[in-house]
Amino acid sequence: TYTLTFDLTGEEHDEIVYYSYNLPEARTARLTIDKAPVKITVNPQSSVYDGRMPAASAVAGTDYVITGTVYAQGGVLDDLGVKLTINGGAQAVDAGEYPLTVSISNANYELTAEIGTYMVTQRPVYVQLTSDYASKVYGDEDPDWANNILLAVTILGTGEPDTGLVLNEGLSDVKITAITREAGEAVVSGGYAVTVISAADSNYYVDSSMLRVFEIRPRQITVVFNKAAFTSVYGEALVLPDPDDENQLKLKEGFSLVGEEAGKSLSEAGFRLYFNDGFGGSAGGIVGVEYTAVGVYKEAVKLSCTNGNYSVTFEGGFTADYTVTKRPVWITVTPVTVEYGDSGKLAYALSGTQPDKGGLAFGESKDDIGITLYSELGERPDVGKYNIDCIVGETSNYDVSVMNSPEVVYEVTAREIKIIINDAEKTYGEETPEFEWKLKEGSTMAYDDDVTALRIVLMLKDGADGVEAGTYTITGTSSAGGNYLVVFENATFAVHKKQAVIDVTGVITEYVYTGRSFSITEGASHNNTDVESATSQLKYPDKEFLNVSDSGEYEITIGKTKNFYEAKATITVTIEKATIVFDWSSVEGQEYVYDGTFRYVTGVTVNVYGAAVEYANNTFTDVPEGGVLNVTVSVAETKNIIGASETRAIPVLRATIDVSGLTFESKEYIFDATEKAITVSGTLPWGIEGVEYAGNALTEAGTSEAVAEFIYNANNFNAVENMTATLTITPRPVAIELESAVKIFGEEDPAFNFALAVDQPCEGTDKVLAMWALNATVARASGEDAGKYALTLTGYDRNYSVTIISEGKLTITPREIVFAVTGVFESVYDGNEKEVNVNEALTVAGGSLAPVHADIAASGAVSVSFAEGVSIVDAKLYENAVIFTLTGGNYAASFEGTTENVVTASYTVTRREITVKLRDQRLLKEESIDQNAYDITAGTLVKGDALGIIVSQGELLATDRYELVAEYTNPNYDVTFEMGTLIYAVRAI
Repeated sequence: TYTLTFDLTGEEHDEIVYYSYNLPEARTARLTIDKAPVKITVNPQSSVYDGRMPAASAVAGTDYVITGTVYAQGGVLDDLGVKLTINGGAQAVDAGEYPLTVSISNANYELTAEIGTYMVTQRPVYVQLTSDYASKVYGDEDPDWANNILLAVTILGTGEPDTGLVLNEGLSDVKITAITREAGEAVVSGGYAVTVISAADSNYYVDSSMLRVFEIRPRQITVVFNKAAFTSVYGEALVLPDPDDENQLKLKEGFSLVGEEAGKSLSEAGFRLYFNDGFGGSAGGIVGVEYTAVGVYKEAVKLSCTNGNYSVTFEGGFTADYTVTKRPVWITVTPVTVEYGDSGKLAYALSGTQPDKGGLAFGESKDDIGITLYSELGERPDVGKYNIDCIVGETSNYDVSVMNSPEVVYEVTAREIKIIINDAEKTYGEETPEFEWKLKEGSTMAYDDDVTALRIVLMLKDGADGVEAGTYTITGTSSAGGNYLVVFENATFAVHKKQAVIDVTGVITEYVYTGRSFSITEGASHNNTDVESATSQLKYPDKEFLNVSDSGEYEITIGKTKNFYEAKATITVTIEKATIVFDWSSVEGQEYVYDGTFRYVTGVTVNVYGAAVEYANNTFTDVPEGGVLNVTVSVAETKNIIGASETRAIPVLRATIDVSGLTFESKEYIFDATEKAITVSGTLPWGIEGVEYAGNALTEAGTSEAVAEFIYNANNFNAVENMTATLTITPRPVAIELESAVKIFGEEDPAFNFALAVDQPCEGTDKVLAMWALNATVARASGEDAGKYALTLTGYDRNYSVTIISEGKLTITPREIVFAVTGVFESVYDGNEKEVNVNEALTVAGGSLAPVHADIAASGAVSVSFAEGVSIVDAKLYENAVIFTLTGGNYAASFEGTTENVVTASYTVTRREITVKLRDQRLLKEESIDQNAYDITAGTLVKGDALGIIVSQGELLATDRYELVAEYTNPNYDVTFEMGTLIYAVRAI
């Protein structure tokens, strides 16, 4: 018996059918199974160098071909156990060709193989020359690439796969062996191509396609362009600019030509100086033959450089002006001399035409110079020398020099005039008379000049003023501008002496005794102006005046002088007794301030020198009453003095006490149950006897405005302001933990507790803060509904500052209660919409209501409503129309017998019972039954309702007598009928 086991994979199978086989009896034979031949052809493989050993799995199944028998009925490739190995499992990381080997692990096959190789190819890298090695200046050596490869080259990232350096490898791993460039040393557009070569054994090959070209930059040189070098003289040939003339063009110091131009001249290096076409008749830089007029020809000379190997800075620019200067010529001007009023002629002559001294240009005459001689003479030239100016025309090509300038002048000499002066006289002190003169016979004026033009001034000779008595010579001067030479014949001026007069009205003769002697030395005046003479001074009385007895008559005199005769005058001097005037300024200007010592008040002066001043009541130690000392001074009567006395009130001031050295500082303490006090700091100054305090001590927390009142003698000292400071004791900080509490809704609050977080000793003592010291109570936030309520600490002692570090909560949990639906929901139809009273519908089956709630409705724990869209009015059964819903809130409520929060109940509205008595009716047969012939005898009809009664003929009771029957249509009523009788009558005729 064999057990067949099936492994099912893939799609699901609805059923599996098993078949049983009856196997024949066993027989024995040898079965030889030869290996199946298999041939595997492995194609050559490759990968780009990435720094890692290629794995065998990297040789994909598509990289080899299997031929031959592989399971005749179709085999699976993996059954062969093919394994490919690179380089026999040895290292095969670097770029190169490696052998591939193939093997199979399935012994049922005989393997033959055709195997290619595995090639690790060089990894492409893109490089770029660094900026320092990518260019040079013309004439310099190429950068030393060979010795600075790592500095000269940098790797470029392209973002392409299988390019760039592999992880953890650098530029040196590329093995760059050489950097070469395209041959050439000139500055060319586009530069020179660069090639970077790596070693044959490198894992990388360099792709130079992105390399920048090697650039040869123009060499900077500076050429000095001497613009001043381009000049010539009028009449000479123009000088063609020569670029190799260093006076015109040269390399600036520090610059030189290099490369192919080394050792060559500037012209050979491509520099060219040339004239603009048309300048001087030139064309193509070739100068014409005609003369070029004097002037500066802007940008007539041009400079250029055609050599691209240089970047040239032209110091002075690349254009220059050409200057044609004037041709020098010399002349001699003829000097002229005339007398004022006469005139002369101006003339000149050429001095020569020697080549070394200029001269006229070939073929030109004197008239070509354009000279005009001119002198600023006017119609009537004054005496003097006048320059003879040589004026050359602005367009002249000559620079004219006067050989004998500036000696050559036009000279006008003065005309001689003779004057006779008349004699004159006066008395000293009188005004000097006007001196008179006249022309001497034979002297005449030039042109139409009047004698006033001579501007004659007569004066005393040698600068004499003619003021003092004596004899003087009169002479004269002329300021006629020098046109006339005036000659004077002198005259005599006589000055006679004057009588002197003394005026004593200004002399002070009335005096009052002062105790000091005096002399009379001023006040008189006189008319003698000879102040330089000693005898011209006034002589006053030779006496020292002092006492009243010195009164009397005295003389003032003046002596004879050069210009005045002598004179005298008499004065009367009187001296009166002195009236004393007391001067208190030095006393009243002094401040008397109490200093605790015995003091004098002195310093009163009088207007009489030497007078003795006596004092009374002029001393004090303390400040006098009212702060005033009444001081009396007096002077006794004498032969020269009138006696006098005077009293003044002298203020004596209270002293000011300096309390700036005292401080009364505010202080702040933390409550520690001990008394704290603040006092004045510093040494009490003179005058302060002590200090009294108010409000300067505290024990409990709070603030006190302290006052320090100073004790001193108020009579002798000014008021001293009290000092104030603030004493503060701040509440002691404590940390409190409030303990949380729990209660059930409706219960009384539990006791609330709190505790100190840590024991905190009071500052400065060993006393430990006890709980009772706080005198605090715990209060909570108001509210009785279920929820959490914050606890607070209130009423604690003001000496403490409480920090709640653990805020307690009062948790009011919902009250558990179980409701049972026990009410009967039924009522009689009355036309109104029905309501359900929750207190009648429910009872408390477990738990209890909170005392605060009188009934279930008041608790709000459950609500009652009707199903949506249901209105209970008409008589019928309303199934599950009443809905009771638990509302939560302050109760953890449930319904008895269920865990649901909602239960339902049915509501029945019963029919309203009515009894109706049908009235008996008597009708003719053709008449209809009266439908309203009935009465309600029991029950009431809801206002607005109709029963829908239909009255009809019932069973025959007797001849023409029938029972009246009725039915109704209003389902809200249960009607009981009391039957009536219907009698058909015969119509009477």
